Amino acid sequence: MMQQHTTLSGFLPAVYRQGELPEYRGNPLIEAIPPFRTAKELMPVFGKYPDIGKADRLLSPKLRMLASLRLNDYLEPLHHQFDFVEQIETLIVSGYVHRNPARLAYKKTLVDLYRKSMAGVICPIQNCGPTTAPSCSLFGISGGGKSTVVERILSFYPQLISHSAPHSFYQIVWLKLDCPLDGSLKQLLRTFIGRIDHMLGTNYSEKTKAKTVGVDELVVLVAKIAAQHHLGLLVIDEIQNLLVAPGVGPAMMLNFFVTLANDAKIPFCVVGTSRAKTYLEALFRESRRLNGLGSAFWDRMIPGEEWDHFLKALSEYQWTAKPVDLSEPKLSKALYFHAQGIRDLVVRLSQLCQLRAIRDGSERISVALMNEVASEKFVLLKKPLDALRSGDPKMVEKYEDLLSSGLLQLRSEVEAEDKQGMLEQIRTDEKKRKSDRIRLVSNLVKSGADERAAQRIVDALYSPEAGKEAKRAQIISRIAAGDLRNPDESLIELFKEAKSNGVDAAKALSSGGRKAKKRAGP
Repeated sequence: MMQQHTTLSGFLPAVYRQGELPEYRGNPLIEAIPPFRTAKELMPVFGKYPDIGKADRLLSPKLRMLASLRLNDYLEPLHHQFDFVEQIETLIVSGYVHRNPARLAYKKTLVDLYRKSMAGVICPIQNCGPTTAPSCSLFGISGGGKSTVVERILSFYPQLISHSAPHSFYQIVWLKLDCPLDGSLKQLLRTFIGRIDHMLGTNYSEKTKAKTVGVDELVVLVAKIAAQHHLGLLVIDEIQNLLVAPGVGPAMMLNFFVTLANDAKIPFCVVGTSRAKTYLEALFRESRRLNGLGSAFWDRMIPGEEWDHFLKALSEYQWTAKPVDLSEPKLSKALYFHAQGIRDLVVRLSQLCQLRAIRDGSERISVALMNEVASEKFVLLKKPLDALRSGDPKMVEKYEDLLSSGLLQLRSEVEAEDKQGMLEQIRTDEKKRKSDRIRLVSNLVKSGADERAAQRIVDALYSPEAGKEAKRAQIISRIAAGDLRNPDESLIELFKEAKSNGVDAAKALSSGGRKAKKRAGP
């Protein structure tokens, strides 16, 4: 039996608040999580916005390129997301209503009702509760922001809570699993168990190592573990990867969901593409017990009010020296043609255009630049984008997987473009430094220093040990301008004197500057 008197790493000690409804009160699973918030209450803080200010556009090209990567975590809340946000919150709370670990009062109530019934009072003795846990699903086009929004909703809830005496147990409020591209149901179940072991320090995985352990046994074990540790919500993302995996038949999938929802009473949410929607909705219709599964579908944005709002919001996050309004008709039309209203693709195209504009010095996103970048970087996306432009649902479904993999590749393209831009900037900076040094040496030689001495002086000035940055910059500026005179003596004479006395040139410059300043005083 696992000791539950100490808090494991990652668990938050429970803080309780009184439940808003009578059925919530006295239930530590509900009273230890934040109260239900409407989407309207959440939306002001729901978005994820990169840091940017006017001063950012004055940074070096290299730093502005780096700053543009902040858009990787950008999230602009949209109206069609509101209902789903509330649905996820409802699932977490409602799934706990009939799973109260503090059941001493419940047993006493059963005894009282039984005695009343035996005394002739007509009343129900058992409160059976719901036959299945509430669940939902979210489907939509790849790159539409499904996973980002789900993860953002979950971030408003603690994942792990430690309850101390008199309850003394651990609570897992939510768990999100991503189905791997080449995964199976068996692998997904093993992943679930492994994640629990990692969080709790348990060793449930030991029970799954035998080759003879089948999927049905794993399903039962997962349901048992989830119920034992008070899992509030299980989210299974990229469900389409599981549906096409070899050996995962409809009966096997249905058994998993039925066991989770009906036996363990664990709410779940599945997230996937439009192809997953067709498969799963047909599957759930076969089970009366899962007929109530709520489903939402998020398609790509279309030109209109929401599209304009999204582009105006995105326009705020440009690190080019000359930002533009992306909702301006010509830019909006070009963006829609290339990105087809896919949220993630719009953001990536904006990033790539900014990186290119900073690199080539144009410092401005234009239609021509957008066309150029899209033709180079969207090669893998050509077929799925052409399918979307055609409006043929069968063509769209045919290239659905290619769209998903192309979007994943595009994020790598953004990072590669950023690195390439920084490398070019470093090379440009290095060329400029070499050119500046040659000019400084040349000016010193013209003023009477021999070439070797001049080179040592310039090297000393660029050395990190050359003294204060401001003083060094002032001296470099004077040499570059050919102004080598102090009020009483030339810097060259100072260098010559330093050389003959074996004194470091940079130190001589510093002392000479102080001496000149002293002589110039009253």
